[in-house]
Amino acid sequence: MAKVDLSEIGSGVDLSNIGTGLDLSDIGSGINLSDIGSGVNLDNIGSGLLKQKGFFETLRNPIDLMFNESIIRQGYNRITGDTQEVQAKRAQDFIEANPELEGTPEYINAQRKLERYGYLLEQGQPFSFEALQEAVKTNPGQMAGEFVNAFMADPYLIFTPYLLGGNALTKFYQANKVLGKVPRLARGAAIGTAAVPEAALYSVIQQAGENGQFDANRMAVETAIGGAGGLGLGVAFGGSLNTIGKFSGTMDEIKDSIVRPRAEAGEPEAIRLLEGLELSKQGKPVYFEDKVFNVIEALQSKEFKYNDANAMAMYQDIESRLNETFRKLAVDMYDTSLAKKIYRNSTTPLVAGGVFGAGGALATGEPENFLITGGAVLAGTTFGKVVGKSINRALQTSRGKKLATKFIDKKEWNGFYNEVKGTGVDTNKINIKTRDEYLEALELNKRFNKDLADLGVTKDLLDSKATAVSRKILYNMDTFYKLGGMYSHQLNMLFRKEFPIAQSREKDVLNFIQKVKDKNTGQLVVKASDLSSDELKAARAAQKFFAQIHKELANNDTLKIKWRENFLPGFWQRSAMINDNDAKSYFTNFFTETKKGAGYRGRLATENTKVVDSYDEGINAGLEPRTKNLGDIIALYNHSLFKAIAERDALKGLYNSKIPGRTTSKGMMQNFLYADKDLLLSRGVDIDEYVQFPHDGIISANPLNRSAINRINETISKAKETGKVKSPQDIIKLRNKLITEDKSIKVPYVFKEAAPHLKMMFDTSVEKGFFRAISNFNFLQKRLSVGYSFFHGMALFENMFFAGVSTAKIANVAGLGKVPGIRYFIPKTISAKRMIQEGGNGDDYEAALRAGAIFSHPEDIGYHRFYDLIQGANRLADKAGSPLLKWTMQQGIDKLVTKPFKFIDMVTWDHVYNSGKLYTFQTARMKLLRDPANKDVPMHILDRRAAEYTNDAYGGLNWRQIYEDTTNPLLKKVLGEAYNPSGRRILQLLLFAPDWTTANIRIIGKAFPGFNKDPIGRKLYQAYAMRAALIYATFGSALQYMFTGKSLLENKDPTKIDLGNGDSMVFSKQLMEPLHWAVHPYKTLVSKQGSTLKLTQQLLFNKKYLTSPWPSPISEADLFSLYRARDYGEQIGMSLLPFALRGIVEQMKKDGVDFQDGINYILGNFGHPIYQQPKKNTPVYYTGFN
Repeated sequence: MAKVDLSEIGSGVDLSNIGTGLDLSDIGSGINLSDIGSGVNLDNIGSGLLKQKGFFETLRNPIDLMFNESIIRQGYNRITGDTQEVQAKRAQDFIEANPELEGTPEYINAQRKLERYGYLLEQGQPFSFEALQEAVKTNPGQMAGEFVNAFMADPYLIFTPYLLGGNALTKFYQANKVLGKVPRLARGAAIGTAAVPEAALYSVIQQAGENGQFDANRMAVETAIGGAGGLGLGVAFGGSLNTIGKFSGTMDEIKDSIVRPRAEAGEPEAIRLLEGLELSKQGKPVYFEDKVFNVIEALQSKEFKYNDANAMAMYQDIESRLNETFRKLAVDMYDTSLAKKIYRNSTTPLVAGGVFGAGGALATGEPENFLITGGAVLAGTTFGKVVGKSINRALQTSRGKKLATKFIDKKEWNGFYNEVKGTGVDTNKINIKTRDEYLEALELNKRFNKDLADLGVTKDLLDSKATAVSRKILYNMDTFYKLGGMYSHQLNMLFRKEFPIAQSREKDVLNFIQKVKDKNTGQLVVKASDLSSDELKAARAAQKFFAQIHKELANNDTLKIKWRENFLPGFWQRSAMINDNDAKSYFTNFFTETKKGAGYRGRLATENTKVVDSYDEGINAGLEPRTKNLGDIIALYNHSLFKAIAERDALKGLYNSKIPGRTTSKGMMQNFLYADKDLLLSRGVDIDEYVQFPHDGIISANPLNRSAINRINETISKAKETGKVKSPQDIIKLRNKLITEDKSIKVPYVFKEAAPHLKMMFDTSVEKGFFRAISNFNFLQKRLSVGYSFFHGMALFENMFFAGVSTAKIANVAGLGKVPGIRYFIPKTISAKRMIQEGGNGDDYEAALRAGAIFSHPEDIGYHRFYDLIQGANRLADKAGSPLLKWTMQQGIDKLVTKPFKFIDMVTWDHVYNSGKLYTFQTARMKLLRDPANKDVPMHILDRRAAEYTNDAYGGLNWRQIYEDTTNPLLKKVLGEAYNPSGRRILQLLLFAPDWTTANIRIIGKAFPGFNKDPIGRKLYQAYAMRAALIYATFGSALQYMFTGKSLLENKDPTKIDLGNGDSMVFSKQLMEPLHWAVHPYKTLVSKQGSTLKLTQQLLFNKKYLTSPWPSPISEADLFSLYRARDYGEQIGMSLLPFALRGIVEQMKKDGVDFQDGINYILGNFGHPIYQQPKKNTPVYYTGFN
């Protein structure tokens, strides 16, 4: 057939009257409609000519899909004989026999049936893989649309993702006759793909079982014979492309092919993983005594100890890494082309311009704003980079000048030059000049000098050895402490499981262990005969634990504790007005008598003689125990033990570490830290390179301060005995005053560049007075605002899908594995909760902790502070005058606040959050290990990337690691102030949830090359973004179509789903948050403010809705009237209500609450807030979360 070219027809052509029955599929190939010209009308071409559909045109009503296209309906059709082919034939006969009924509902329904299933009546070219490829290339939008339709037809197939993919491909095959370039499918192939989607799944599994490889051609043949493809959304919901082909394999294969070679090469992480997998394979249960053995092993281990061997290994590692850094610097300065440098410097501005340009276009609905906004951001980012580089270069020049000035002394020059040569770098390639050239440059006294600037760069790199020392010491301290927390939790869970004690009997068991005697008779209050056999076993197990631990500590060179008979550590409630550091010193000094001062850090109360000898005595004295449960007491003691050892070892390391390769003017190795100024100067060290670090723990650990600290402790003891000081605050004030006034106290000097690193762990400032009261109120507002809801829990579940966690593991977290009838369809997997509570399965939990993953509770929720405040409210209730009032208040606090909040926290954080993070770390770790591109990357680096990705996906950030990984000097200086403990406390006041907000931006932002320079980790973030986008396109588009019949892109704000009634719903708040920053940066910033800060602005400006463009006064009464005070009080009260309840209250004040308000409340509580569309002069309110 000759080539038909309609491009020459010209404009004004109207094909609307051609009539029905025209099929362009027989015209042949080579048809070109792209240049047919304007005015061509194909709308009414007739029923036989079908236009090519795109993504949104392909979408169909979900209800219709479930009713007509689901696998269940297909089975019903097959059983009844009313197949789609029969339906198509019936529709065709009706249309041919009743042309006069055209336009009637019956005729339209028949047309739809024929359009959907008409291909089954035709014979065509056999199916081939090439045809499928051509179909996808020709219309990828329709392919994506059919995936959405496939899911909505059979949404339960999310738990069998390969079938979902097969179902989608089936429907795509059914629709592909509309593609002009693709041959129609044979009838047999179409029926086969519709009837037997399991065939492709069988093909994939069969191939994986034979050789672990995936052959697409083989699958195509087997699919054409009798099955459908099984990839599609299985990729999104089942993990990643790494589960297919050469990346596939069973755990045993992975262990032997990937993990074992790394273990044999000596990688510690691989050795631990291999040992863990072997133990897990044995399937032996873990008991309390097993975990005690693990604890003793950890205490005996030298891994985190500061000793000569570990110090030498640390120095060698630092120097090796520095040498590699200098090698890269040489390549960058000497061998990198101009084009590469331009590309590297332009990536971030281009990406930022693209993101915010798209945001501007979406915000206004005007496409030209993409160029306007994007261009402005591009220019601003470029200018910022230029200014930043200029400032950095000026600072480098200044440092270079300062260093060059020292070269007047030839010893200084020789020391510097030898240190540079020691890295193995060619000094010419990093632009190191001669001593005379530097002295000459100083004489010229130019504002900018390239040679001096490059000298400053070299100086910065050499100084980074000191920060590397602090980084390693702090890592050891933090990791050992976290492992102690892990063991403590596992000890607690296993003890409770093996030795359950009724709550009403806990005090009796404690009295038995502590041999408490009656004051009048001198007889034991509780004897062995008074306990049940189970209670006695529990008591003996606890006594054995403490005896074993103290036996080990007797030989511990870091922490020696004198054994006490009938020992049981005491832990008591504290006030929320005392911060953690104050409370630690309070317990050390008030509940223990001490004649020796070892400072606040690295101390354990049991090293001293106790003032409160038993729980019974403390309770009788009016103290309230933190717990009376033996499992809790064991956990608290073990955790404090590991913390004390970690801190003590860290202090030892700080005082004894050297800066590798750096010598003083007297030829001595230069110390990281000096005990005082005189010692520093006597060693020939430049004092300008050091700064005082007045932290109480480091001061107390200073060997030069032992006598002074002893005197201070003596004074405090006498003050307590005479009653001069009574409260914890008085003791702390007195101690600080004595340290400040004692002129003999020596404040140590630390290497200047390392001081910000130390502040990340040893922060010297504490919240006091008014600031702490404001901080407490802010946390109270925040917790109550998100209270009584599973908003975070649902968000965390969504994140598991986005992060690629398998559906089996997500179902496990959801508890579906325990539901009869459903559990049989969910593949067995080891519970994350069990791994956290007991260990095992390769100990991924331990690996995650070592790599920097953060578990437990994010800082944003202020977990301990909130419940301390509730305890404070209970203590206030104790002082209520009337017994009835006291009982009512206490019951209200307990039943309405404490219990519901603890239940929601347990579900959200202890279960979903921790399980999701562990499963995500597992998933990410395996993906990185399986990727052949990473075969030469050390496993600790892969673990670090997996942990960072996990923290960003769920919140709970490792602020210290983020700071340490920042390379931009200016940004690092800012983050050093913002991310240390003091800075984070301020951030909690400025932003509602700084941790959650930062994580949401990072998880999407780091998918872009301009914001993430690391190609290893970037793959994980890109996969997250692609999965999230696909899921949103699937669910969001389907919901939007169901409610309005329109696409998301037709909305003014595509990040929200139009519900068709004037309201809109956020599909996934945390996913949309980065887009909201790009589309509405000012509004987003205002809405993200801290609770107390936002309330202050509302009251100050008398505006209820700060982002509303219309007036929304809190009160219209006079400024100093009682009515204004009443209205302001109401606004303050509203700020303490949960977000989801505020909309209900507003409606009640207006015209009452209806059914829709109840639905909105439920959706808001589960993370999908409903926003009312603004009307003229009407403020916006919503039933959701910030």
